[in-house]
Amino acid sequence: FPTRYISGVALLLLARHAAAQAPSLAPTEAPILAPLDGELGCWETRSGDTNASASGHLLGYDSHDHAYYFVAPFDGNYTLDSCDSAPLDTVLYVFDAVPGSYIFNTSVELVLPEIGACDDCFFDCGLQARYELELVAGEYAVVLEGFGEANGRYNITLECPLTPHPTAGPSLPPSAAPAEPSATPTSP
Repeated sequence: FPTRYISGVALLLLARHAAAQAPSLAPTEAPILAPLDGELGCWETRSGDTNASASGHLLGYDSHDHAYYFVAPFDGNYTLDSCDSAPLDTVLYVFDAVPGSYIFNTSVELVLPEIGACDDCFFDCGLQARYELELVAGEYAVVLEGFGEANGRYNITLECPLTPHPTAGPSLPPSAAPAEPSATPTSP
């Protein structure tokens, strides 16, 4: 894949939407290389401050962004939660990562457009985001930013399914129980 590098200036066209909806990113012909602020594992929480960002302004609004790589170990429902980030009004974007492009805590290539975005998408969370989505097993990245030009401290947690979704296996006929001997008396 050819790579488009991002550094300090957004190279993406944005379509602005209503305040309750994150900007949608325009598709490009090639993945982009995203500097990472770390890796996020199942049931882990990462804290940060977008004022100090490895990726600077990568995409979306004019605020600084933080990007985290994560692996969905199996198909299922996943949740990215930034509810504990007040007063920062957070926006989350989830991307497929180009398989094999992850460089440990340094960078990952993102497939555009995003597979989903969340701005104020969970009503019990206020201006933060709790994004629930179904993913197939694979490599992903989440980009967190502040709404508009907002920057500040945040916490983000990745919640994973406790068990994998059952997979459809071959249909097996019910096993036949061994026949019981008959208790019918026989005549001599």
